[in-house]
Amino acid sequence: MPDWEPAPPSARLNEFLSAWANIQASGCHPIIGPESMPCLREIAADVAAMERRLAEYARKERADAE
Repeated sequence: MPDWEPAPPSARLNEFLSAWANIQASGCHPIIGPESMPCLREIAADVAAMERRLAEYARKERADAE
């Protein structure tokens, strides 16, 4: 599993979504429309699932190597 720097992609996506929600809550109109929010949340969830699968694969690989 790669050593994510500064954070795994799912964490970075979630930071973006939080920032987007704060901008929207402040009354500003971000470039990305509200219709994009569910799609971005699905992408963040998919990326997190892929990260978990990669970590599981790496654990199995290490166990097989021992």
